[in-house]
Amino acid sequence: KALNMTMVAIMLTIVAILGIQCLCSLIYLLRFGRTICKAKRGDQYQDAKVIVTIPCYNEGTEELTKTINSVRDESYPNEKKLLLFIADGNKTGANSDKAPNYATTPVILSHLLGYDKSDHDPVYNCDSTGYETADNGEKTPIGNRAKIYHGTTEEGLNFMVIEKCGRAFNADDVGNRGKRDSQILLLQLLNRVMHNHTLDKHRTDYRDLNELEIAIEGALRGMDFPLTSNNMSDQVKYLMAVDADTRLSKDSITQMVYSMETKPKTLALCGETKVDNKDDSWVTKMQVFEYYTNHGLKKAF
Repeated sequence: KALNMTMVAIMLTIVAILGIQCLCSLIYLLRFGRTICKAKRGDQYQDAKVIVTIPCYNEGTEELTKTINSVRDESYPNEKKLLLFIADGNKTGANSDKAPNYATTPVILSHLLGYDKSDHDPVYNCDSTGYETADNGEKTPIGNRAKIYHGTTEEGLNFMVIEKCGRAFNADDVGNRGKRDSQILLLQLLNRVMHNHTLDKHRTDYRDLNELEIAIEGALRGMDFPLTSNNMSDQVKYLMAVDADTRLSKDSITQMVYSMETKPKTLALCGETKVDNKDDSWVTKMQVFEYYTNHGLKKAF
């Protein structure tokens, strides 16, 4: 009897908490003067430089086209944003017509962004989160290699593509190390660059950059997107991370920068994710409710 009463009390407590969350969400949605309204009143917060990083694996032409177009068409000035793809190995991309010889994701990116690829492009060694396990159970970290392509599209969108291509001595290694490795590849560069900015190279705690990181930093500086600068207004200030099958709303970067600039104590932001194909099936219809509860009831607080 005591156990039953305890379970009932716990369930009533959970219901009460969910009810309070719903009430708070409604108050949040109905209150006036929200950020989404204020950011449209002027362009005074569109000076900060932003990198939009997108890890990709085996996405096809249709998905990548939608993602690139959404970043290009976003209201934030093109000269202040840079699209950074990290292609996780030479994997074949999905294709709507299921043709037998469709291209890999890096090749699709080269066609969509308008740059040339060849087998003689420079290759840079880099670190990796991958490991090889020996017979005795000992794990040895395995490195990786990557190529870099960068430029500006005909529409004026700055871009960079980091293409993992695997180790030279292993023909079966296409460079795939997972999405986490792609994210760490960039975050490790930022960590080392920011840490070294005020340090002398001869100090013991100086963090040396690998070949790929040196190449990325140099390419970004050449595109006028330096990671560090004596003039704070010249360097990259914000990083936005999205999936390769995600589209940005028309003013998502503008809203992000506005919130970060007007609230200096804000360390990070999370956008609201919505289902693009909600009318395809009952499963996608149910995802709408799942996404709303996650963003409106949990992440909002």
